[in-house]
Amino acid sequence: MRLRGSVVVAAGLAALGLPASASAADVTLETSGTQPFERRVVALGGEPIGAVARVSGALPGSTLTLAFVQRGRTLGTVQEPVSGSGQASGSVVVPPGALTVRAQLTPPGGTPAAGDSAATAVRVMEPGSRAGARGVRVRWLQRQLAALGYAVRLTGVHDAHTSNAVIAYRKVLRIARVGAASAAVFRAAMEGRGAYAARFPRAGRHVEADLTRQVLALVEPGGKVVRVYHTSSGRPRFKTPLGVYRFWRKERGLNSRKMLHTVYFTRDKKTKPTRPACGIHGYFAVPVYPYSHCCLRVPLADALTIYRWVRRGERIYVYRR
Repeated sequence: MRLRGSVVVAAGLAALGLPASASAADVTLETSGTQPFERRVVALGGEPIGAVARVSGALPGSTLTLAFVQRGRTLGTVQEPVSGSGQASGSVVVPPGALTVRAQLTPPGGTPAAGDSAATAVRVMEPGSRAGARGVRVRWLQRQLAALGYAVRLTGVHDAHTSNAVIAYRKVLRIARVGAASAAVFRAAMEGRGAYAARFPRAGRHVEADLTRQVLALVEPGGKVVRVYHTSSGRPRFKTPLGVYRFWRKERGLNSRKMLHTVYFTRDKKTKPTRPACGIHGYFAVPVYPYSHCCLRVPLADALTIYRWVRRGERIYVYRR
């Protein structure tokens, strides 16, 4: 995030008996560990927030000061003598709350001109969210997950849909499979880590089922991942078969086995080849481990979207890492 301001140092020059046109100062401020969001700048509490202040056109003997202020308290300052061009840099780790980062140029006369400064306001968020939470940190988390390709609704409330998206994200990150977003989850999201990479990017439009991480991905041509879902595959006694299959039947609505919006990709070879076997479907219970009867369970709220996206004849790649 950059905030630029350019001013002519008039008062300071006049105090030195120099003409106002003799010099012009340009102060800039750049922060790190931050991100623009909803017309503001956000950062995570407990994580380093850095800043670099730069100046050009400063008079010899000037001082550039960088300060971090939260709740009226100055948490850290860095002062550097500058002549012409120079910079001051520093970082702080602060709790959630409003933080102001300021850069101020002081000329040799000791009285800074009103315009020789730059400032950035940072909203430091609590790095955690669980069911029922709401506010800017939840909105930010939902948008980060959506940007990474996870199926989530932008409600501003940590609801069941958000928990399922967090579970899928945690699965890909290979950390504990729970619906609460910890500081580690927020940190990964801030850094843009944890996107699902298509295993078969040249396969055209298809579905991928990663049984190791227990996630389901919808993939467009070119390997573009549309959505990633939390899923539960077949338990050890009813393992979901590995391999490449084609979707051959779609069954809309809820059937007698409480399967919602099912798309089948295998047939029951032991009895009748026309009888469905394994498919993707919504179910009221989707554990974080394999528990189905060979099908790929997904949360009920995601079933219709997947059902509409899948086309008969397209492939699903079922694999383990």
